[in-house]
Amino acid sequence: MNIPAEFRNFSPSSLLETPELQNFIKNRQAGLNEMPRDILEKMAGIIRSSTVLTGITFDGGVIAGADGQSTDTRGLEIADDQAPKLHQVAPHTVIGMTGSSAQCDELARIIEEVLRVDEAINQFADTPLTTEGTVGRVSMVVRQNLPLVAYYGLIAIPLLTTINKETGEGKVYHYDAVGGYSDATEGFWADGCGGPNAKGIFRGNTKDIAKGLSKDAAIMLTVHALAKTCHVNAGCGGKLLVKVITKQDGIVDVSQDRIAEICKELGPRVIGTYGLGYPYATPRE
Repeated sequence: MNIPAEFRNFSPSSLLETPELQNFIKNRQAGLNEMPRDILEKMAGIIRSSTVLTGITFDGGVIAGADGQSTDTRGLEIADDQAPKLHQVAPHTVIGMTGSSAQCDELARIIEEVLRVDEAINQFADTPLTTEGTVGRVSMVVRQNLPLVAYYGLIAIPLLTTINKETGEGKVYHYDAVGGYSDATEGFWADGCGGPNAKGIFRGNTKDIAKGLSKDAAIMLTVHALAKTCHVNAGCGGKLLVKVITKQDGIVDVSQDRIAEICKELGPRVIGTYGLGYPYATPRE
């Protein structure tokens, strides 16, 4: 087991009672706090609130989805059509981020590091990190971001998809800007400016979701929700990102070829013209 060097001289109980993890987060954000206001405002100009994030459970797992488009504050220019909005922060946990682009990436990195250290501490104490512990730690990191939200508008809000370590079932948790979170008890959730559109698609399939979808059906419904949202919401678009999370296989990306096949199967009558000729973007090397 690899215990971080800075923690090797502490007992597990003292680690949980000391401010090391809090200081780690503050130090990572100190650079942003010291930047001139005009630079921070420019950073806030490239946002991802023009985003759609989705999470939906199926029998044996959960699926995370997102579009790939980032726009400027006015929503008039596309900054990126392949933005990496889904971040793997633990072996069975993916976080989608909506908000200010730079801060979304930074917050995802902080969350990943905090969970890595927490897991090492708990393994040392022979008490594995629980799902509730993971969700609570993410809440703590989001709450630490409040000063940057208040002063500069550098907001970053996660949508967490994970596997319950005790039961093996998929879970979706959604957060607000101050760290409050809720379990998506209906088995699905969607966030970002395209969230209402995607939730409308999911709610039209509530009975099937409640009965328990197959993995293939959940993938198809996710692509349906994302593509339809990109068709009707000008803030969303670009490359569609879909990840499947199961206890057995961990996190697996759905290929762009498969997403293109689903768009073709659904057709313009279901998802509008967005799916015609998908994918548009050339994959990066």
